Amino acid sequence: MDPITSYADLVTLLRRQHDQARSTLPQVLARQGHERRDLFAHACQLLAVHEALEQLLIRPYAASEADAAEARDRIAEERQAEDAVTALETLPLDSDEFEHGYAAFVADVERHAHAEEVLGFPSLPDGELTDLQQRQVRLARELVTPGAGLLGTRFAEMSRAAHQRLQSPSTTSTEE
Repeated sequence: MDPITSYADLVTLLRRQHDQARSTLPQVLARQGHERRDLFAHACQLLAVHEALEQLLIRPYAASEADAAEARDRIAEERQAEDAVTALETLPLDSDEFEHGYAAFVADVERHAHAEEVLGFPSLPDGELTDLQQRQVRLARELVTPGAGLLGTRFAEMSRAAHQRLQSPSTTSTEE
């Protein structure tokens, strides 16, 4: 994997993750049984890690330096997505209610990603990431690779674990 050392590199990575979500999320409804369950869990982890990374590296800058209203809008969308996933987790994965709710969730995620790409990312600085930020990015990449293992069984657990792990990444990484 290419090193991520600047905000421009970070934006490229986040856009790639958006593309990964765009291809992964719709596949959930095309699967049945344990394949649907496993792919839904993988999609949840991808989103949890992605949002944790954005909240740690993008939102603080956006809220203080760029358009604070834009940052608030994206944070509100992320909270709505968390609520939607939490509600989806209570439903049988093969139910019509899950399928309809999940389809709406996928559409919301797409709108959120598009808004970030058009309104949020262009306002980021051109500078370099700190050493800590680079370690956070390396760890985030590791946490979403196939075979990384789930951070929890529920989205809220995954989100908490992603935030905790990314806030204090080790100084070593398997990617280095």
